[in-house]
Amino acid sequence: MLLRSHRPPQLVFLNNPMRRDAVVAESRDRHVTGQPLFVGKQSVADSEPFIAALAQTGIEVRALNTVATPMRPRDPPRSRSRRSSG
Repeated sequence: MLLRSHRPPQLVFLNNPMRRDAVVAESRDRHVTGQPLFVGKQSVADSEPFIAALAQTGIEVRALNTVATPMRPRDPPRSRSRRSSG
């Protein structure tokens, strides 16, 4: 039985440069139409070559890279003293 889906088939790439080149090409094609893009990467290190490849195509890149920092515990709430009037 063949199930049809509205989604295109997933692509599998042999290595990261092939994947990057395919995503850059797709991004360039969509950028030409004026479509805004958001591309997520696994890490900041993974995003650097991708950002460089996009910049070479002339696409303006705004990287939202962040480094995870440990969260500190919240301070306990302060008690507020009530003043009696009079």
